[in-house]
Amino acid sequence: MCNFYLINTKLALTGILFACFISPAYSDKTKLKIEVLTEQYYPLNYTESGKDDDPIIGFSTELVKAVMNESGFNYDIKLVPWARAVRAIDTRENVIVYSMARSPDREDKYHWIGEIWPGTIVLYGLKEKFTPIPKSIDEIKHLRVGISINSVAGNYLQVNGFTQLYSVKSTNYLKLLQRGRIDLFPFIDFSMVLIADREGYDRDKIVAVLKMSEISMPLSIAASKQTKPEIVSRLRKAYKNTIDSGTYDKIMLPFKHQLATKVYNQ
Repeated sequence: MCNFYLINTKLALTGILFACFISPAYSDKTKLKIEVLTEQYYPLNYTESGKDDDPIIGFSTELVKAVMNESGFNYDIKLVPWARAVRAIDTRENVIVYSMARSPDREDKYHWIGEIWPGTIVLYGLKEKFTPIPKSIDEIKHLRVGISINSVAGNYLQVNGFTQLYSVKSTNYLKLLQRGRIDLFPFIDFSMVLIADREGYDRDKIVAVLKMSEISMPLSIAASKQTKPEIVSRLRKAYKNTIDSGTYDKIMLPFKHQLATKVYNQ
């Protein structure tokens, strides 16, 4: 009887030790590293110099850092072309991408951690070329549009019959528009106004040609579908904590002030 008890005890201890050795990395937060990817998209996520290797700033970046710090996971934030970020989140575990539009076609492709900001996507062009404003999307399908590859806007325009879509970095949209290299580009409404001011362009020369309501979804933090449920749960809890603690509001307050003074009171 005693021998049987000892044998079972040894087996139980062996099982516990074995479980410890094979337990996944997420059981110890310090051993797991999350890959966080974003693109140049002022004022959400960007570098002051415009170079991808420089420190990444912007209100979206501040929020993501707060969430990741709250989660306790190790992480690296890298600035890459949008197409590369999408490839990574589509194919690898433990990948986060921000600021990603939560569109219907993406709903089941990723785990959604939390919303960053609501966004309305608009096609912009030079006012001198669009007077009067076109009444339908069919009137502008033949025009040249600068887009980011694998973006919601780019995919939408392709599906809707636009044939002259050119891969362009968002930081070059205004420059190419002014030079006549493209006729239109899609951008978040408030971002366009702020980036025009930042880069010294006359915002009065730029006009909203078409509001893309069908794809104007909240900008969010997304995690790859391959990421384990336990990790996703911890990240979502960390996001909730940033809301409940008031951290989200503290991050957004200066940006709301910037919007109020530069965008809505223009």
